[in-house]
Amino acid sequence: MTTTDVARSLASLAVHRERPDVGRSIDDSRIDDPRQRRFALESAAIRHNSTREDLSSRDRPTTSIRLDSRMFALRTTGLTVARGARATKTSRRAVSTTIVNRANYVNIARLAPETATRTRTREIAQIAAKKAAPPPPPSKLFTEAQYVNAACLAFGVYAAQMLLVPAKMVSDHFHASADQLSQFWIRGGGVGWAALVWATRQLDVTTATSLMMFTSFAAGVAYPWGAKLNLFKNNLSIKYPMHYVPEALMAILTLAGAYLVYL
Repeated sequence: MTTTDVARSLASLAVHRERPDVGRSIDDSRIDDPRQRRFALESAAIRHNSTREDLSSRDRPTTSIRLDSRMFALRTTGLTVARGARATKTSRRAVSTTIVNRANYVNIARLAPETATRTRTREIAQIAAKKAAPPPPPSKLFTEAQYVNAACLAFGVYAAQMLLVPAKMVSDHFHASADQLSQFWIRGGGVGWAALVWATRQLDVTTATSLMMFTSFAAGVAYPWGAKLNLFKNNLSIKYPMHYVPEALMAILTLAGAYLVYL
């Protein structure tokens, strides 16, 4: 037997194993011619291969459809999981937002009375500050009330002397004696000085301070300074040291009043 016959027999055996019907059809054909038999075997092998390709091609779409369906199922599952996670996050955020809002409402409700109280307190303080008296001026060596008391005391002593002992007003300050006419006029002038002291006590301290300052200056010019400087050309004989008292007293009262009024 030749090599060709061996190959043919092996091919026939293979075809017969895979496709028994093909082998039987070849055997049943009882082809004696080698060429025809070879052609029949090759034709059967080609049909067999085409049949396998057809079967494999039929199976491929099914496999691809199964793979596609699995991928679609996986994608759908992933989308479902993602949507569920998003929904969970959204619900958690909503819950946390609700809790924070409630806490803020509670805090606002608690702080509202305190805020209202603080606002009222500030408004009351502002109104009180507007209605409050202005701050006092800087402190001085003495007050207006003290000055008014001192001036009233000095002029009150002179008023009492003029009413009670008018002659001493002449004999204490001049080298002369007081006649009845001089005493008459001095006693009448004492009434005016006493009235001035009483009226000054009825005024407020600021007005009384100004009044006593101008009165002290005018009295100094009319009485001790006028006699000393001979302003009215009377050529009076002044008795010292007693006359220094009214001169210094009127000067002190005038300067002290100017200090309080203008400084």
